[in-house]
Amino acid sequence: LYKLTSLSELLCTSNPLLELPSGLMRLTKIRKLAIEVYDLTILTKLRFIMDEVESLRIPPRTITMNGQLVVLNYIKRIHAARQTGNLVLDKLGLKSIPVEVFLLTSLTRLKMVDNDISEIPPEIEQLENLKQLIVDKNKLKSLPDELGKLDNLELLSVAANEIEFLPLSLCECSNIQSIIVSQNKLETPPPEIVAEGTEAIVQYMRTLMEAETYKRLDLRQMGLPLFPRRI
Repeated sequence: LYKLTSLSELLCTSNPLLELPSGLMRLTKIRKLAIEVYDLTILTKLRFIMDEVESLRIPPRTITMNGQLVVLNYIKRIHAARQTGNLVLDKLGLKSIPVEVFLLTSLTRLKMVDNDISEIPPEIEQLENLKQLIVDKNKLKSLPDELGKLDNLELLSVAANEIEFLPLSLCECSNIQSIIVSQNKLETPPPEIVAEGTEAIVQYMRTLMEAETYKRLDLRQMGLPLFPRRI
């Protein structure tokens, strides 16, 4: 690598790397680095470029800025999740969901409570085995329609965020058992529907979705004091 001093991107995923080449230290112009390592300790050798790299895939910038122990702990969690299907990334100061999470397609439980995550990207649909998605105490303002493609989803918990509207596609989650949306700014579904529980929420969202298809909206006997703003 020592001759490629002008390199700005280096993509080495899906390779069983056991060490990093010494020439990597000379790539001062690199801005995107994607690697997948099997000896976790070599990640600490990336420190010399961590302050410069804008898009370091593993680990994300908010992790690398907290020191070696935090970096190693994070990587261990990612690797363990491949076997257990359970990934917990609570209280790490994450501003977004790390892209490597979406590569863990065997995940059944993803918990990221008390971070600064402002968005769940469409790539969430790649976690087709996900049963529990828990992202309480973040800064979410909306949820993607792609959540409706998670056929195995049983629990969605997004309490204590800034969400105003739930996506209509949630009614397509055939196995959903619990939707927790307390401490948000929800307008759709309205509080009266939320108070009745998950089944009522799903039915309400289905009613709105079917209205878009059949051009007919039936809101009888829903106990609504105000006409829904979303309509």
